[in-house]
Amino acid sequence: MEFLDKLVIPQPDYNLNLLNYFLILGLTIFLAYSGVLFGSMSLSVYFRNKSKKVTDNNAKLSRDYADLITDSWIYSFGLGIVPFLSIIFIYTQLLHKQPVAIVSYLTLAFLFYLVSVLLVHKYKKSLHLSQLLSALKNKVTDSEEVSAEIETLNDSTNATKGMTGTWSVILMFISMWIFVGTVTFAMNPDSWWHGNVLTVLFSAASILKFLQFITAALAFTAVSFVFRNLYWDAERKNYTEEYSEFAKKINLWLALASGLFLPIFIVLSLFIIPKTSLNPQIFAAVTLSLLLMLVILQQVYLVIKDNKNSYIRYAFYSFIIVFALMAFIDKAAFSVGNRAHVLVLDKEYKVHKEEFLASLGIEAAPINGGEIYTGRCAACHRDEDAPTAPAHKNIMQKYLDQADPLTALMQFIQNPKPVNPKWPPMPNQGLTPQEAKAVAEYMLEKYSAKE
Repeated sequence: MEFLDKLVIPQPDYNLNLLNYFLILGLTIFLAYSGVLFGSMSLSVYFRNKSKKVTDNNAKLSRDYADLITDSWIYSFGLGIVPFLSIIFIYTQLLHKQPVAIVSYLTLAFLFYLVSVLLVHKYKKSLHLSQLLSALKNKVTDSEEVSAEIETLNDSTNATKGMTGTWSVILMFISMWIFVGTVTFAMNPDSWWHGNVLTVLFSAASILKFLQFITAALAFTAVSFVFRNLYWDAERKNYTEEYSEFAKKINLWLALASGLFLPIFIVLSLFIIPKTSLNPQIFAAVTLSLLLMLVILQQVYLVIKDNKNSYIRYAFYSFIIVFALMAFIDKAAFSVGNRAHVLVLDKEYKVHKEEFLASLGIEAAPINGGEIYTGRCAACHRDEDAPTAPAHKNIMQKYLDQADPLTALMQFIQNPKPVNPKWPPMPNQGLTPQEAKAVAEYMLEKYSAKE
């Protein structure tokens, strides 16, 4: 989007790489909070529709779900809206000048999300107001006129409750579907050039990741309900034993059922990651996620078996780590696919920096080809041929034999192409023409002296 592109600040590659870690943090906070928000609102609307009157257990459970993480607007703002905006700006920075609509899709998802959050808080207020009006109506019996006004106001509140509850869930469902689909779409750069909104919503990868999110959302909501209402705030809530057992039974079995399906989706998510992006870190994150899910399921089972609510805290904290690992997997796949573009942005930053210094009459610091060579090249190109790359001393003669060795070597450094299938293709190092020239001069001086 042009508006967001104007906010982009040229950054070197190390700053752009640092943004990937902020992306993990933003995704973890947003997915964990929004998962509980979506799950609690969906369950609240479901049990509200099941309730026969405002005082039965279904109605109480509906209100408790609505209150689970909506104590204050600060929660929704700090854990939902701010992380969402941060994620959008990070993708804007990392995908600057990429001809792909990822940022536009995320912005559309944010608009749906913002409206849904507004409706969530409106729904919560109408739930409590409906309870208050029903209680007041039963106490006011000496005035038919007042009773009629209370009845009218209660009907209006119930209508508002029904509309805001239903639409908050629908809009959040759409928002999270677009969000999860877009993040999944960003993992596969090969699909950027021919993908569109239908790819984001209806591709097999997007649907699989969205089902993973819904399953995680329901399981984490159930665990969070037991953790907060029946363990952390148990004394303040002061529930009756009947309602406490009713709420605990529903949430523990929901956590167990959803938690059993989540490992399946986590494993299947490996198959939608491009093979070029798979690395040991992703496999380690998946393995750790599966182990933590075993811990979560074990703790939930122990609460059911031993009736000790304190066990649920281990499941709650473990689930937060699971969300962090899910965010890490998405980020890792995206950063590998977008690495080449980060180098392009790094090159643009260096050119911008040189132009800016020149405009101030400041000469740029001299470029040290040896330092660049040591930092960028020596890790792969050793003194002898290695599995990752050939030794430069063994291949330099072909450049020395050319009419213009410096130009030929510079061209390859700036735009490397596969030469020998014995070694993997050399990645573009994102060097400016001046840096490439300095490195080429250093290499020619170093290795021609040995010939």
